[in-house]
Amino acid sequence: MTISEDLEALELFNSKAEILRNSNFVQFLREQDSGISISWKKGEPTRTETRWPDAEAIRAFILTFRFFYQDNERCSIRNVARIYDALPISQGKKDLFSNSRSNLNRFLDAESPVRIDGETITCRGILEMFMYGELAHVSRKKKELLGQWMSYPLVDDVVRNEFIHILGAVTGFIEHVRNLNKEVIKELSEKK
Repeated sequence: MTISEDLEALELFNSKAEILRNSNFVQFLREQDSGISISWKKGEPTRTETRWPDAEAIRAFILTFRFFYQDNERCSIRNVARIYDALPISQGKKDLFSNSRSNLNRFLDAESPVRIDGETITCRGILEMFMYGELAHVSRKKKELLGQWMSYPLVDDVVRNEFIHILGAVTGFIEHVRNLNKEVIKELSEKK
């Protein structure tokens, strides 16, 4: 790719990041804490109260979020990492992106608080289960596994809550990269 094409990919990243930034999903997370409350009294059914963006806001968010996660998009995080490696920019900016991406991957590969059938599920596992079992693309295997997860009492709300928290954390990374991209685009534009 040429520097011009690389800059277009970074600009695409930033325009998609701006869409996420202004989404109802992110607005909800800015204005209130998402979460789940579980209460019970002896002899009464367990009650749950959820606080998270509505289904439409989540679906709309995922439609744009997939640009950062799926490698068939030139502005995916992995493809942007290749761009940063190739661009004639300061090593400091390359390291800043690389370190941030490493932190993101550590977070995604970390164990979530969710255990199903004795197995602790990673944050990436939860993210991909919803993305590819329900929201972005539907893989038969992931859809069936997600259905099994949701068949356990209370698991649906607990896992969906964790999914919302994961998306919020990844959105923070995307915002950080958007700001870094602005600096890189400015630096390279001044070299032209």
